[in-house]
Amino acid sequence: MTAKVLVVDDEIEVLRMCQRLLEQAGFWAIPVTNSSQALAVLEREDIDIMLVDVHMPGVGGFQLINLARRIQPQIAVVMISGYGTVETAIEALYQGADDLILKPFGSEELVDRVKRALQTHQQKQDLVRLHALRPLFDITETLFAHNEPATLRSIILKAVNEHLNCSGSVLYRLSKDAAGLEWTEQNSPIPLVEFRPLYNELVLPAAQRREWLRINIEENQYEAATKGLSSPLVRDYMQRYKLRSILCAPVADPNGVTVLLAVRHAEKPAFRGPDVEMFVILARQGAAALENARLYARLRASLDQLEKSQRALVQAEKMVAAGRLVASIAHEINNPLQALSNCMTLIARPDLKPIDRDAYVNLAQSELDRLMNTVQRMLDLYRPGKLERRLEDINEIVRKVVMLVDHQLKRSNVQIITQLDQNLPMVMVVANQIQQVLLNLILNSMEAMPKGGIITLQTRNGAYSAGSSGTDRLGQAPYVEILVADTGPGIAPEFRDRLFEPFVSTKETGTGLGLAVSYGIIQAHGGAIELVSEKTPGACFRIQLPVERQNNGKNTASR
Repeated sequence: MTAKVLVVDDEIEVLRMCQRLLEQAGFWAIPVTNSSQALAVLEREDIDIMLVDVHMPGVGGFQLINLARRIQPQIAVVMISGYGTVETAIEALYQGADDLILKPFGSEELVDRVKRALQTHQQKQDLVRLHALRPLFDITETLFAHNEPATLRSIILKAVNEHLNCSGSVLYRLSKDAAGLEWTEQNSPIPLVEFRPLYNELVLPAAQRREWLRINIEENQYEAATKGLSSPLVRDYMQRYKLRSILCAPVADPNGVTVLLAVRHAEKPAFRGPDVEMFVILARQGAAALENARLYARLRASLDQLEKSQRALVQAEKMVAAGRLVASIAHEINNPLQALSNCMTLIARPDLKPIDRDAYVNLAQSELDRLMNTVQRMLDLYRPGKLERRLEDINEIVRKVVMLVDHQLKRSNVQIITQLDQNLPMVMVVANQIQQVLLNLILNSMEAMPKGGIITLQTRNGAYSAGSSGTDRLGQAPYVEILVADTGPGIAPEFRDRLFEPFVSTKETGTGLGLAVSYGIIQAHGGAIELVSEKTPGACFRIQLPVERQNNGKNTASR
């Protein structure tokens, strides 16, 4: 981009020479002969560098620098002087000049000084921009630390007013097609109703065109950054409220357009290039923060709705489970109660023979025992006893269970095989409860094989499990594993998912409480019991019991 150079000198020959030399070097030179003309150019043109004579009639060069910097703070300055005194050089530096060139000067010297001044001034601007970016980073951190839209809007407008030295600012949120206004936030001493001309003439066009607008006005001069925009209403509005400059920046997103508008009064300089850059950045960051807050609110609402749905689903599942449980309990209790009722009715008949009455009494007693047994097993399931745990040898518990059922298994033509790991650690358990679980699994396997078969009891250290390294879903602690497998027909697929639920049984005369009680016992020990579906033929149950470290982490291995 060609740099614009404003040359101010009351000597026509010097002025023309500077213009010719600069244009030959590729610059765009604008020559003027006095300070009034220079200020007029500065009001309507963005100037990169100004060459100004120190000694001019009327407003001198040093005074012109101060006036020029009020209009365009970022402009670079090179002083021209025919008096090469130390005082002149010091005064030039004091006034903020980037360089000083003495008359007479050659073409190469002039061009070199202008290029060097531009480079020096650019470095200064970079430092200024860096210092400006530091608070911008703080603003960004502040914006993204909040997710409340009202708070964010207030922070955005406060940052605009502070960092751009604005007289006031307004934030608009429009619909996607910019046809409707959703909300407005203001941080300005000017009444919001008075911003209506700016909304119609600036905010809506900016939102529809998706481009920023800048308007600077000085007396009879009016300028818009977007071509074709020169509303008399805006000009009259700015004159009425003594506004020098207006910035308007829209930021579009998939759901609408956020528009940021800022104004400066006449006592402040007009908005220039660096101001526009900062303003657009703030608008984009503010819009992004607001969009994040909107998405966060939507996500929060979705999570709340999901939590409500989950609670409703859990409650529904509980009601279904409760209903199924009540129906199962009613069914299990109703059968013996019905038999008892029939027996009592028959016993009360006067013509009943004594021998028949004794038979009905015995039958009633049998049904009563059956009812009491069912109730007791239900109590065992839902009110487990609190017994003291001790360090036990799982292999010894297995051997004891095998001895207890040995005679019964032989009568049923069932062979039992034990494969016991002799390096098992001791486990903290209630021995008779683990014994009860094993007895239940063995008897179930025996009943599943009426023509005989094989039951295998295996113990092993969890660290040696296939695909395991001493840890599994029980956590990081090691565990002891017991496998109970048989060669029976296995578990039908329709029962596998509900196998450990109360009153679910694969046997016609079963209560479905044995496995449910076993599941509760193992869970109370912090372990797990499951059906190993990949073990075929037959059924295979796996019990896992966690090993608790005792005696400073040392356990006694069973032998």
